[in-house]
Amino acid sequence: MTATAAPLRRGLPHGIAVFSYCYESIQLSWRGLPPGDITLTCAEQVVVQQSPSGAGSATIAGLEPNTQYEITATQGAVTLGHLHAHTAPRPPGELLHKFATLSDLHLGRGHFGLTRRMRESDPDTPHTLRCSLAATRELLDWGAAQLIVKGDLVDSSREHAWAEAAVWRTAVTVPLTAICGNHEMAHWSTVDPFEEAQKLGFAFQCGVTTIDTDGLRLILMDSSVPNIDKGTWKPHLHEVVAALESTEQPAMLITHHQPNLVRRPRYLPLGIPEAEAREFLRTAARANRNWFGTSGHTHRHRRYLIEGVTWSEVGSPKDFPGTWAGYSVFESGVTQMVRRVEDPACIDWLDYTRRAALGAWALWSPGKLSDRCFFVPSTRR
Repeated sequence: MTATAAPLRRGLPHGIAVFSYCYESIQLSWRGLPPGDITLTCAEQVVVQQSPSGAGSATIAGLEPNTQYEITATQGAVTLGHLHAHTAPRPPGELLHKFATLSDLHLGRGHFGLTRRMRESDPDTPHTLRCSLAATRELLDWGAAQLIVKGDLVDSSREHAWAEAAVWRTAVTVPLTAICGNHEMAHWSTVDPFEEAQKLGFAFQCGVTTIDTDGLRLILMDSSVPNIDKGTWKPHLHEVVAALESTEQPAMLITHHQPNLVRRPRYLPLGIPEAEAREFLRTAARANRNWFGTSGHTHRHRRYLIEGVTWSEVGSPKDFPGTWAGYSVFESGVTQMVRRVEDPACIDWLDYTRRAALGAWALWSPGKLSDRCFFVPSTRR
């Protein structure tokens, strides 16, 4: 399955830019504006988004597919500018299912960045929980009928982290499925993550798990290794191949660790070694080419083609830019749409964390628009 993306944006008045889009909505994001309400007018749609720090995000929904819109941004009596944005074409066929993914919530963590200096002073609600709750509310409002967590739900499997997870769990009102990341399996954990998850009414899936939805087979693969940050795919190859061979539907492989594209990666965190990843993907693609994959772990957003397989990396709700991913399953294929968390209670923290890595995080994590939002058409076997 090869992904496609449409041209979208023109002009960036006053730092306002398109962050996300699909066939029926456009999400804008901005920073550096004076505090106060921002009014976005597009056709008959008006969205007012509080921007206490001069940063924010807002979605304009109910738009027509494959249509160019002029969006006017105003603040009080001041017109900030006009932006031209284009919605994506609506994929052919019936809409069959909508689901969402979250990854790298790191509940229980009090800081961001390697230096541990990015932290809040005595917040009423920790930023990890605050942003994860906001992302969950927003993906449910979007219409997700199912939620999958791609690992690192908690920063470590300790009692205080699972206390945060218990609060977050109450917000999830749709079927929830999860796999472990390296943090659940870290050597500094003190309680069993599988037992703690069961107490909250869901289970971490071991090995390979298949979930058949309308129009798409979901294949969840636990890539974690106890006490090691780097994961592995190799032990699960035969089960994944069997899951791909036994379905006539398109498939989506969901895991925590990303495939490394080169032998000696120049960034952290490390994922699946290149040779192991390429052999796995080549073998799986020979079994069935009607599938694509997605992972977390890196807290960044990328889309690439590796061994003929479309692969996406999706970031975290708790650090810049602060995201979740929504997937719409059509008869003709699947759309990925990554949106920023819009809750004003989260915006200040998310904008602050863009300063990580001496400011490089603001450029490294978001990726390109086509990395975040695209369509993967189905192909016949």
